Amino acid sequence: MDERNTEFVERNIEIRMRRKEAITRGARPVEIHAIQKEATLRRVFGSAGVMREQYKHLAELAALDHVTVQILPRGVPVHRASGNFILMEFERPLPTVVSIDTPEGANVTDKDTEIWKYVRRFDAMRAGAPAPRDTPHFLERVAGELEQS
Repeated sequence: MDERNTEFVERNIEIRMRRKEAITRGARPVEIHAIQKEATLRRVFGSAGVMREQYKHLAELAALDHVTVQILPRGVPVHRASGNFILMEFERPLPTVVSIDTPEGANVTDKDTEIWKYVRRFDAMRAGAPAPRDTPHFLERVAGELEQS
């Protein structure tokens, strides 16, 4: 079932705003290392202006000391995860967990074999993607291509 009711949308906005606050707060912000597939950045939602603002915001986040963003280009032969996942490492005694997106929501596990599998996938994508220092240039190029289309 596609959830588009007001309550669902408002709850998702609230969750996203809390995540944003955790990344941008001054005291002990969350450290992030994100790997984004190029194809997802090229999907246009809204106008070219909206997309340029999204690219600008992503570049601003990537400039923060505790945020690393890498873009996985389409033509690079490297392992690609079949779906979205989030590895979350916490301070001891909390375990590392992985949250795996599914059409029904997310599955969260701290099972060692699952963690190991997703750590290997993440490491392969990180190693195969261009360096984080290349991200701002890539985002500028994609934004410029919007102008030409």
